[in-house]
Amino acid sequence: LAEENLPVLEVSPQEVKSGVTGVGNAPKAQVQRMVTMIFGLKEPPTPDDAADALAIAYAGTARVQNAQRS
Repeated sequence: LAEENLPVLEVSPQEVKSGVTGVGNAPKAQVQRMVTMIFGLKEPPTPDDAADALAIAYAGTARVQNAQRS
């Protein structure tokens, strides 16, 4: 990442959950449902960690986009 000058972000679990569901303490099942909706999937990603990875990417992207607008 450093060679390509790409930033590394740390996104807390609460920020991920809030960014995807609107609630910082959302249960895993709610995160999975929202990831399925956001990405237009027919069913939740498997394994469960795949939904987590998509949620983290979504929240990180949202943070970068919001920072660029400021």
